Amino acid sequence: MVESRALVLETHNLDGEGSTLAQLIRRLRADPGFESLDELVITTTSPDAGARATLERAAGRAIRWVEMPHDASYYDQKNRGFDATRAALVLADFRAPFRG
Repeated sequence: MVESRALVLETHNLDGEGSTLAQLIRRLRADPGFESLDELVITTTSPDAGARATLERAAGRAIRWVEMPHDASYYDQKNRGFDATRAALVLADFRAPFRG
């Protein structure tokens, strides 16, 4: 049985850099295992509705957005991202293999 999988991306170091996040998403999408993800969760303090729509188009899927305060730490963002998913297996490192 394949467990449900989610990828959580925290944007602690990327806030305000939507183009960098879009590049990351395109690179992730090129991995064949990306399609096996059940959820993509991104924590953010900044992207507006237009930027979010652009990023969802880049991902080719819906993204679960988790709003964070501007002073949220890396760990605050990661933990809130984990809490936001319903998947049994949560990947926190985009370099981790998606294949199960």
